[in-house]
Amino acid sequence: FPAIYPAVIGTFGPMGLCVDRCVRDPSALTVFLVPYATFGRQQCAVYRRLSVLVDRSSGEEVKAWPVRYATMFHMTNDSHLFRTREELEDKEGAYPLGGNRFDSPSGEWLPLYEGKMVQAYDHRAANIVVNELTYTAHDLAPFARDLGYEDPPFQWDENRRLHLRAKLDALFFHLYGITDREDIRYIYSTFPIVERQETATYDRYLSRDLCLAWMNALAAGDPDAEIVL
Repeated sequence: FPAIYPAVIGTFGPMGLCVDRCVRDPSALTVFLVPYATFGRQQCAVYRRLSVLVDRSSGEEVKAWPVRYATMFHMTNDSHLFRTREELEDKEGAYPLGGNRFDSPSGEWLPLYEGKMVQAYDHRAANIVVNELTYTAHDLAPFARDLGYEDPPFQWDENRRLHLRAKLDALFFHLYGITDREDIRYIYSTFPIVERQETATYDRYLSRDLCLAWMNALAAGDPDAEIVL
């Protein structure tokens, strides 16, 4: 295949898995299958709007974005840096400071949150704008101060959080150029568990419906609209 990005192979036929529908990545020199026509159109729209991080199709690296790759702590390479509470107290002579922080003769120890322990805006447990969604506990006060927010944590309000997340979804859809309402409905349909939970609670897929309403409000230039469904 020629190094074209994105390159759509074949045509978009009826719904169903068709191997002649794929998009080629010029950096990895790979293709991925597109299971549905809607998904393929969405992918192509995003790729045409936003270039790849590094394009190597010409034989040389062409960096389109001012970013660099880095790795965070992980148990494969950094296990020697981690301690259990028992190890902290017995081997490091550590003592608790509160907020899951410990001090010791060798320095301060901070808590480690694994990916399975967090949700997008809830660092405390695995359960089902950004500042309000995130700063809901006093132990995140330093984070809030870094953002210029000096007030107490926001009260946890599940209904308001749902509205804020839907507004964020709408903002990202606009940023990625996905504005077709049927495309948005399709993307939301790929989260069936959320749809079942919200339908059982609200008798409708509330996140999707709020997002669609916010799409119109943002398109109309009214980001501070009061959306009531």
